[in-house]
Amino acid sequence: MLRRVRTTLAVTLLAFSLAGCQPEPAWTADSLPPRTAPPSCTLEPPEPGRCARRCGTYVTAFQQMEGDCGSRPEQTAVLAGDPTSAPDPCRGQFSASQDLCLTQFDIRCPAKDQSGTTLKSVERGSLHWSKDAMRAEGSLELFLIDEKDKLRCSSEYLVSIARQ
Repeated sequence: MLRRVRTTLAVTLLAFSLAGCQPEPAWTADSLPPRTAPPSCTLEPPEPGRCARRCGTYVTAFQQMEGDCGSRPEQTAVLAGDPTSAPDPCRGQFSASQDLCLTQFDIRCPAKDQSGTTLKSVERGSLHWSKDAMRAEGSLELFLIDEKDKLRCSSEYLVSIARQ
């Protein structure tokens, strides 16, 4: 995780533009459960001392702070609560603090670059949510590893999420 960034967040993520390498990211709106029918939910006021449960459409923006994986476009996801595990074919977990204000993730997904080379995408980070679950800020570490376990790139991003 970014050592300089102590604020944290959680819920969607990734897609990037790397010269000759555009693998599918691990934690993206596309890697969450299919969006054939958006989850129905109502954003409820938080309980005292807690953050509200995530509910609705969220847009995630990324700002690269360090590294060579390239920039990432905004992502949009429809959420009803927090995931606890990565969807297939990804592996890993998501966790939320008891007060629902801090979420963390550690995900590994298969990916391919533009030439068809198989890569592993490793994404780790955390998000700190506002009490009303309308926004979050945090950090993301990304590592792309080839089939010979050689690091292709690594980057650190600041992440901002806003409910639409």
